[in-house]
Amino acid sequence: MLKRFHIIILLLLFFIYFLANNKTKIYDNFTNYNLNNELIIINNFFSKNDFKKIKKLCLNKKFKNDNRLYSRKTICLFKKKNIKLYDLIYKNNKLKKFIKKNYDKKFTNSPSFPIEYRIYPKDSTGMKFHKDLSMFSPDCLEVILTLENNSDSKFQWFENNFLKEIYPKENTLCIVKPNTIIHGVSPTYGGTRKILKFIIEFENSKKKRSFYEEIKNCPN
Repeated sequence: MLKRFHIIILLLLFFIYFLANNKTKIYDNFTNYNLNNELIIINNFFSKNDFKKIKKLCLNKKFKNDNRLYSRKTICLFKKKNIKLYDLIYKNNKLKKFIKKNYDKKFTNSPSFPIEYRIYPKDSTGMKFHKDLSMFSPDCLEVILTLENNSDSKFQWFENNFLKEIYPKENTLCIVKPNTIIHGVSPTYGGTRKILKFIIEFENSKKKRSFYEEIKNCPN
């Protein structure tokens, strides 16, 4: 019995060692990472001028507790009160061309779901591994724009059973197709990370029941 226990412990240690030594980091010099259009990561997506404007428009927003995930705080920014922010993002020609090229679809400038401004505060535990919820048919795209990251927080995902990660600097854009990539956010360990999360909603997309459940719980 003791021998079997030792074997199990050795196998667990080997498994942990295997994961640790097969973790792949995508370093800072990458510009474009595309995994079958299910995950796309782009550094320095917006122009310096536009990114500066986006950050400035978010500067005085006050975060609220997010009951969907206690390790972060969120404020949902509806278009009516944030037209300049929506125009900077949804009317951006680079974004329009990129989505058209990769997904061959047009998206609406007035999405049904609001832009979310989120912070992972000091010593946040991040976000556990998950697949993004599908709220539309056909699926929309979930987009994360890092505004600031002075923490150790990383964006992580599984690819072919290997854990991969990046350290998202400001102006890093991550596009995720719902219900595909298993991904998560590692803890902040002392600093903070601020992001915008917004939806690319394609024309003629129809809302699912999950849409109404999510928007009801979006802090505003």
